[in-house]
Amino acid sequence: MIAAAAVDGVTAAIPPATCSLNTGDESWVMMCGILVLCMIPSLALFEAGLLRRKNSLHIIAQIFIGIGVLSVMWFIFGYSLTFGPDHYGIIGDFSYIFFFNVDIQSCGPQSDKIPHAVFAFFQMMFAVIAPLLVTGAFAERLKMGPFIIFIILWETLIYYPLAHQIWADGFLGQMNTLEFCSCGFFSCFSTYIFFIVLQVVL
Repeated sequence: MIAAAAVDGVTAAIPPATCSLNTGDESWVMMCGILVLCMIPSLALFEAGLLRRKNSLHIIAQIFIGIGVLSVMWFIFGYSLTFGPDHYGIIGDFSYIFFFNVDIQSCGPQSDKIPHAVFAFFQMMFAVIAPLLVTGAFAERLKMGPFIIFIILWETLIYYPLAHQIWADGFLGQMNTLEFCSCGFFSCFSTYIFFIVLQVVL
C-alpha cells in the first residue's frame, strides 16, 4: 500500500515528454553506450600494463568491481538524483528510484527521440567510467575496501550533482552551459583535479 502510494507520487512528479521515437537514433545511442562499456575493461588492461606485475591483477579487480558497484548505484538512486526533477538547481530527487517510470517504450524528459531506458543506459556508461579514471592516482596504494568507499562517495557527492547541474535542469544548464560526451568540466576536469589531490595526499 505504501509502495503503491509512492509510485503514484512519482508518476505525478514527472512532467510529460514530447515523444517521437526514432529507431535510427535509438540504435546509434545503444551502439555508443556499448562502445563506452567496452572502454572500461580496456581501461583496466591499460592501467594494469603500467604497474608492476604483482599489482596488475589488483587494479583489474578494482575496475571490474567498480563496474558492478557503480552500475547498481545508478540503478537504485544515481539516475534519479542526476536526471530527476530539479531541486534548488543542484540535485534531482528520487522520482526514478529503482528505475521507476524509466520505460523502454516511451521517452523521458531529456530524451524525446529515444526510449527513456536507452537514455538511462547510455548515461550510466559515463557515470561508471568517470570515477574509475581516477584509479591511476592511487594504483598500488589503496586496498579494495577504501577503494569502494571512495568511488561511492565521489560518485554521490561529485558526479551526480555536477551532471544534474549541467545536463538536467540545474543552474548551470539554465545558464546555457554546454557539455558534450561527458569529458569536460564535470567529468574529466573534476576527475583530474581529484587525481592531483590524491597524488599529493597519498
